[in-house]
Formats: sequence, structure tokens, C-alpha cells
Amino acid sequence: MRRTSLVIISLLLCIALSVPALAAGELDAFQRTANDAAAFSDVPAGSWYEAGVQAVYRRGIMTGTGAKTFAPTQTISWAQAITIAARIHAACTGVEISASDGAWYEPYVSYAAKADLLPSTCPEGAAVSSRTITRQELAGLFANVLSAQSLPAINDSAIPDLAAVDEEFRDAVRLMYAAGVFTGKNGGKFDPKGSATRAEIAVIVARLLLPGQRIGHDNRVHPVMSSQMGNYVQGSLAVQSGSIVYFPFRNDQEPDETRQIGVLARKADGSTETVFTADRVPDNLWLDTDGSFYFLNWEKLLHYTPATNQLETVYTAKGKIDAFQLYGGKIYLLENYAGDPNYPDAWRYRFGYLENGAFHNLMDGITFDQVINMDNFHLFGGKAYFLFGDNSYMSNGTRFYNYTLWSVDLETGAKGRAVDLDDFYMSELTFDGATGYALDGSDDQPMSIVRFSLL
Repeated sequence: MRRTSLVIISLLLCIALSVPALAAGELDAFQRTANDAAAFSDVPAGSWYEAGVQAVYRRGIMTGTGAKTFAPTQTISWAQAITIAARIHAACTGVEISASDGAWYEPYVSYAAKADLLPSTCPEGAAVSSRTITRQELAGLFANVLSAQSLPAINDSAIPDLAAVDEEFRDAVRLMYAAGVFTGKNGGKFDPKGSATRAEIAVIVARLLLPGQRIGHDNRVHPVMSSQMGNYVQGSLAVQSGSIVYFPFRNDQEPDETRQIGVLARKADGSTETVFTADRVPDNLWLDTDGSFYFLNWEKLLHYTPATNQLETVYTAKGKIDAFQLYGGKIYLLENYAGDPNYPDAWRYRFGYLENGAFHNLMDGITFDQVINMDNFHLFGGKAYFLFGDNSYMSNGTRFYNYTLWSVDLETGAKGRAVDLDDFYMSELTFDGATGYALDGSDDQPMSIVRFSLL
């Protein structure tokens, strides 16, 4: 089966679109853009805030401070923040805010007050245009703009300075962090009494409106593999433990009867040592936190500990293990198998986890046509996400497989479609936390990348 390189996909993100997964109706309006991309002279290409600036400008939520400037380092006043919040809320509810003869911000403040968006610390009168809004007040303001349905929890990171947040805003700060809208700065600290720049606000608002841009974090996700060179979504071509690099090898210069196949260790001085041999090439090397690593060899999942030179078989499948991952202290895997009396006609696939050396099933009886892209599964938020072939579509007596994103709840085993994206070509798919990326195109349209939220 194929595996999509996260590195390759990341090179193309500059053309990514954002769509919601099973989007709440109030966010639908923000999937359409009203303006062309802006050419602000003070927003450098590739800067950390460029995508956020373009997202909010194209949707009419923020404008420039001049024809060609955005003023990214300028701090946000209460009037500016309220205007942004009012525009978002009005677009969500289908209300138009009419201009007035007074100050430019007055209709927005009036709308926000009637919609009960304003925190108790909001200044009165002309002070809204002169006073800078703090980060905790921003969280309190923006938390009132969208419904809870549009702000699902995708981030379990701790907030180091939560105790410094005033009681009125503490729940709002928790909500914005959990939803991946605020991510903090300087080690994740929120800095509740600090101000926010226009660049920061642009990024925050883009995440608020476009769920695919929110930042997820799951403490159950295995942390080590992200730093390994050559990583694929499933396992790696090589792993480094200490100063030694381990990788699978096959010596094709030797005849079949003497050909060497296995796992090779390359030391810092350039010397090599064979640590495992087999008649099939190993696959999916996965480094653990203690420097040991797991890998596949057809039907076997093996575990090697360099410190003790110990190799053990963790699990032997009925057929072949296609993929595995470590998550929340368990090993989840996809295997194919034969000999099941329930399916005597052919091989089938099953997905589940290992516990005390035994396989616990979450989904089985899967055919090859259904599972062809399923080995690229992703674990996040207590669910496994994967492409699954739904064979319910018939045309002229021929059955077609519609590959869409499914999920399985790792606790209950409940499964079904995770996102409603029938219009997108999804045979190539990769993930980053709570965000998925898929290729989209047709016979007469160039390929592009679609970014979407899993929740």
C-alpha cells in the first residue's frame, strides 16, 4: 500500500484551501472569500502571520490601515476588537450592520452590546477607541462570538499562567486554548494582561473562522518520532537512537540464496553492524522514548533494545501487519488475515490494539477494496482516522468505492464517516494534529490541497 510523505505534503501548503468538517452552519459564510488577496507592503511573504492576514482580509473581517499597509505590529484597541467580533457574529447570524453618522466604531459597539458580546471591562464612550484591549479580554470577547458547537476541544495543552487570568475570563481562556484558537507564547504562556498586535489578531481570527487552521495537541500522541529524519506518516525509513542510526537493508548484489536482508546499525565512526536478519525486508521503524524501537517484519511486530542488544517479538499476526502506531500507551495496528470462518472466501483486514500481547478488535471484516488506503491511519483525540471505501454506490450494475474519511472511537468502537467531503479527491491524505490535508482536482482542473478540520 501507499504512504504519503508528510514532508512532501508540507511543501505544498501554500496552495491549501480550508474547509470545515461537518461544519456548523454559522461558519459556512467564511468558506467564501469576498476580496482578492492583498499585497500589503508590510506583510512579508512567508511570515508567520501572512496566511492569517490574507484569510481575514479576503473575508472582509479586517482591512488594511492604508492602501498598501496592514500595520502588523500595531496593538489592537477595544474599538478594533469589537468591530472584528461584531462582523463575525453578524455574518454568522445573517445580520447586516448599518453605518451611522457617528464615530466609525459606534454601530459595531452598539451591535455587540445588543448581542451580549461585551465583557464587563469594556470601556464606555470614546474610550473604546483609545484603550488597548488585553489578551484575556480578547478571549472573553471572542468566546461569545461562536457557539460551543463551533469550538470543539482539540488541544489538551496546559496553560502555565492560567492562575494569572482574572476569574471573569478564565473559562473563556480555557475554551479558546482547548479549541486551538489561542496557543500562547513564550513556552505556551497566555500573558493575560498583555496586549495583542494586529498580526496576532489576524492569526487568531483566522483560526476562529477556519477550523482547519486551529492548532491541536493530544498528550497521548507519541512524541519521539516527530524529530526523526525520513519520517513517513507511518513509521520511518530510519531511526536514530543515541549516535547510532538503524535502517532496513537488502543486499541486491548477492544471489537470492545468500542475499542479506534485515536491520543494519550505522555507528558514528561509519562502521555497520547487522542487528536483525530475515527473509523479508523490515518496515515501519518506530522509535520509543527510551531509545528502543519497534519495526515490522511481515506478520511480526518486533521490539529491539540497543542498550541490551535484546530483540523480542511483541505480536504475531494471522497474516501480515500493514501498519502500526503507538498512542496513549497502547499499540494500534492494521493487519490482514485468512482462515476466519466468517469470511471463508478471501482475506480480510482488521484494526485494533494490543494489550498484554493479545489483539483486541475495533473493526474487522474489511475487504481489500475498502482498506486500500487505510494503512495511512491517524490517531488523535481518542479516535483513529483513515480513508475507507464505501461500496454503496452502484451504476449500471457495477459497484464503485467512494473513498471518504472515516473514524473509529478507540474506547467504544463506534465508527462512521468523519467528514462530509464528497466533492474532494481523497486517495492521498495526510494529517497534522486535528487537521487533515487531501488532494483535490479533476480532469480539467489542476490539483490543489484541501485543508480541513477533523472535528
